[in-house]
Formats: sequence, C-alpha cells, structure tokens
Amino acid sequence: MTKKTLITGANGFIGMHLSQALRKKEEEVYTLSRGGKGSKHFPLDILDFDSYGEYDLIYHLAATTNPRECEDNPNVAWSTNVDGTRHIVSQLSKGQHIVYASTPHVYSSQRNGDLLEDTPLGPPSVYGLTKMVGEELIRVFSRRQEFSYTTFRIFNAYGPGQKQGQIVPDVIGKIARQDRTSIIGAGNSISPVYLEDVIDAFTNPLLPPDTYNICGEEVSIERIYHIIGTLLGKSDFISEPSEKKRMCGSRDKISKYKKNWTSLEEGLYQTVAASDFKKV
Repeated sequence: MTKKTLITGANGFIGMHLSQALRKKEEEVYTLSRGGKGSKHFPLDILDFDSYGEYDLIYHLAATTNPRECEDNPNVAWSTNVDGTRHIVSQLSKGQHIVYASTPHVYSSQRNGDLLEDTPLGPPSVYGLTKMVGEELIRVFSRRQEFSYTTFRIFNAYGPGQKQGQIVPDVIGKIARQDRTSIIGAGNSISPVYLEDVIDAFTNPLLPPDTYNICGEEVSIERIYHIIGTLLGKSDFISEPSEKKRMCGSRDKISKYKKNWTSLEEGLYQTVAASDFKKV
C-alpha cells in the first residue's frame, strides 16, 4: 500500500533531495514550503497548513537552521522551530509517523568521547534550545496521541547543491577565490555526513522508531581544507591559532541498520565536482 507522505521544508538542502528520492520510489509525495510550485506542493508556512492529520508519514524539515540567525532573531526561530512543530504534532494521531530533523546543538557539551544519543541535553544556544524543545514536543504529544516518531540529529550534512552559510560550501568558495587561504579554527573537529547517507537513513525501512545520530567520522577543520585544496589544485594555507572545539558524534546506534557510509574524501570529491564556483 502506497504511503501518503508530506515533507515540510521541501525547498531546503535535504528536503529537495529527499522529495526526489521518494518520488523515484513512486511514493505519493506532497511538499510544503514557502516557495516552490507543483500540483502536489503547498506554498505555505507550516503554521498556515492545517491538514497534517491526512498523511501517513511526515518528514518535518522546516526550520530556522542558521545558529547566528537564531541568536539575532530568537522570536523568529521560536515561531518556526517550536510553534511550528507544536502546530504539526497537535494534529497527529495513532497510525501516523513523523520523522524529525534535529541537530547535535541539542547536546549540553562535548565530552572526551563522541556524543551519544543518551548524552545529556542542555543546549548552549537559541538554535539548540528550539530544536530540543521540538524534540520534547514530539515525544510528549506522541505519548498522548499515540503516533510514532523518529528523530535524527544530523551532524554537518554536506553535498552537491548546498548553499553558502555551511562549512563545506564556504570552504570551497574561499579556496576557489583565494591564492592563499587562512584556516580559522584549524584544530576544531567535526563529524560531517554526506547528503546521500542522510537520505539513505531517512528512507531506511529497517530503522525502528527512535532517536539517532547521523554523522561521519571525526575530522579536523584543517583536514577538510587540505582535501578540498587538493581537489582544487591549491596548497597554500595558513592555520590560524584558536581554542580547540569538538562537535563529533557516534553513529554506532544507526550503523546496526545502515552498514555503508560515504568516505569524506569521496563525499568532498562529489561536492567539489558539482560546485558552480561563480556562485560559491
């Protein structure tokens, strides 16, 4: 039986690719975002849509995701990330399932090891706070209204078509434009995940409802610069000293169901190859 599926935030980086992947599987996919068009698209804000109860599966990706924008405009972030999520889940009932795109910014801190799904929450930022509250709204409403849910905490997703404002396209743009590039935060570490791995996790039918990290292997910011530099034929870098920070997750839990992951080298190669350097 074909599921009736709705994707919020369908014009976003992940949302666009997710809708394409689902439609290739011939699923009945509807999309919701402020922009866009099509017979199965609703050009609305998530707070202006009142038919969430009609769908078997909802991928909730709509959000204010730029941490700096959330700090500068906390009311806007709260309206989208918290009020919008509450508006959706208040309409759900037994038999429905919601997939929620969350973030590692919900965690309280980076300990010596990698961040696990049961690491204590306590976000230090407005963005992390709004996403944590979104997670809690889903958990509480699901218990009361008996729908099921899956939460994905996505660590630095990257891939072809990603706009500037995220680390990988920003680094590609800097290196492409400059003969000599400064690496700010060279010693910082993250665990970026390739777009195709995110889509694969989102659409994995074997994955039980739960909360999962989606992340890659730990890598330093300096290493990312050097891999991209090699791909672009650039090698002149200056490492700027800074306090070392980590935001690295463990993917052990989700790897019980998803065995194959794209290497950083392959993911960056595909991303650079697809980049339009006039726009980065």
